[in-house]
Formats: sequence, C-alpha cells, structure tokens
Amino acid sequence: MLNPKDYSFELPKSLIAQTPLTNRSDSRLLYFNNSQIVDTVFNCLPDLIDENVLLVFNDTLVRNSRYVFEYNGTLSEIFFIKSTQLNTYEVFLRKSSKFKIGNEYTTPDFDFKVVSKYDNIAIIEVLCKNLSDILEDKGQIPLPPYIKVENPNDFKKRYQTVYAKKGESIAAPTAGLHFDKNLLDKLLHSGVEFAFINLTVGLGTFAPLTEQNIRSSTLHSETYEITKLNAEILNNAKIKGKKIISVGTTTLRCLQSAFDFEENQFVAKTDLTNIFLYPPFNNFVVDGLITNFHLPESSLFMLICAFVGRNNALNIYQHAIENEYRFYSFGDACLFIR
Repeated sequence: MLNPKDYSFELPKSLIAQTPLTNRSDSRLLYFNNSQIVDTVFNCLPDLIDENVLLVFNDTLVRNSRYVFEYNGTLSEIFFIKSTQLNTYEVFLRKSSKFKIGNEYTTPDFDFKVVSKYDNIAIIEVLCKNLSDILEDKGQIPLPPYIKVENPNDFKKRYQTVYAKKGESIAAPTAGLHFDKNLLDKLLHSGVEFAFINLTVGLGTFAPLTEQNIRSSTLHSETYEITKLNAEILNNAKIKGKKIISVGTTTLRCLQSAFDFEENQFVAKTDLTNIFLYPPFNNFVVDGLITNFHLPESSLFMLICAFVGRNNALNIYQHAIENEYRFYSFGDACLFIR
C-alpha cells in the first residue's frame, strides 16, 4: 500500500510564505529540464518557452467562503465548502459543539438551521435568499490556515488569478498567481498559445490524505469544464506537436480526466474528477507543469513525484530548501518539462 512517509521532507517553517510579493511575476522560478535545475525568476518565463508551447490555465474564481461571527460571546466561523441543494450547504463549523442538530441560529446577516453534523463538518440550511451577496460583502477570502494574517481580505485580489472568470472555488489555483497582465501579453506576443479549463478547486486538491484516499486511490470529487473551443485548441496543439504545459495541478487533473486515451484526444465536457495521481503513474497527457512548492506527504507532492520521478522531486525540493525558495500558496514556482 502507498506509504505517505516515502514522500516526506523537512521543511523549515520560515520558508512558508505569509504574504505575496509586491509584483506577482517577481517570484522565483525553479526550472527543471533534462535532469538539470536552473534558478531563475518567473518573469523570465518567455525566455524558457516559445511559439511551440500551449499554456493551459484554470480560470476558476475563488469566492469569499469564510463567514466569521460572534455567538454567545466567542467568535465562530462558517466555512462554506459547497452547495448540496437549494439553500443547503456543506460547511466547516468552528466551535461546532455549540451548534445542535435541528436548532436554528442567528448571525448578524442570516439565520441557519443545522441539518446534520459529523466531526467539524455540518450540513446547514441557510434561511435567506441572498447568501452570495452577503458573502461577497461580509465574507472573507479563504486563505489557507498556514497563512497567519489579521485580515485575510487584505489579500483578496492577490489570492485570485488575473484571468479568473467564474466558479465557486474554496482555494486558488496557486500556480496561476504568478502571472500578471504584462507577462501574459509578453507570452502572447512571443507566439505562446493559451487554452483555458475551469475546475472548481475543493477539498480534494488540498485536504490531508486519509486512509480512505489511499485505499481507494481517489480524492474528493471536483467539478470541471472544458468547452468545445478549448478542446479544439488543445487537440490542434497536440496534432501540431506543440508542448502542452499545464499551469497548476488542478489544470493537470482536469486534462487527465478529460482525455480519451482510445481516441487520443481531449473531449469537451462538464464532469467530475476524483483522480489521485502518484508513482508509478506515468501516462501524462501534458509535456510540462508549472506549480508551486507543496506540503510533504500530500497528494500534490505525490503528483510531482509521479511527474518527474520521486528521487528527482526530493532532490528538487532539497535544492529549493537549501536556496530558500518560498513555499505554498504565496510562495515561488517550478516549471517541470518531461
């Protein structure tokens, strides 16, 4: 059975980025190609790729999913994970023992009823019709818990890609946070082609691994969409022999799920993916991957190990640690070419 301990490394807490850089594309970039590591800067990306490359982005939108309120003299929080049906949501409830099944509760902006609970997860019915507007106005951007800031909404724009269009994601596709409009323009002018998918980032991408994940070789399901136009762009690039580079692991999981291996083509569809990619998986449908530095023993680091090889991945991460690259959501980036 898969052993997460085989994908562990020591990470100094000082390398966990707490704030983004002033300019998105000033982050460092570790470039790995032909077993060689090159240390560069993200805004030098146009020097590393050319008109023979198609970049594929996840244009999902991150919503304000955290709602903090005072209840019985202490702060509580509802973290909206996903809608299960009309006005009903799966949520994390902080101080969940205070909230009883079947009871109704009042916040400053809406009332809710607890339908069911398991651990800190609850199903609640929200007794209002404009929750989206309330969260947009009063909610907080869902920064990861390892980022310790007083006001998460100070970084609301920076925890959103500049090309985000639609979606209900509860976490950002962080590889895309390094792109600013000037860099995107430079890439387009150099002949690099773009395609877009839309995957709603949920628990499956960032949640800690469980024994159930390992036994079933699956993660939580996430919804994705590839339009007919973008499937055509992807398939034309494949026919022309262009290198397809995925911007982010969410994009990669979507592309793997939407590829018809019998017909050797990408399929336009709206569907669910729960795939868990780890060694010795090697049947990737892309030639490169741009991604941030990830948690040890996580599904994301295991995906990296599958993509470049476990020993390579561990050596790359050791190099990054020794050279003080910044890790996680607001950290630096890698470009891996297979």
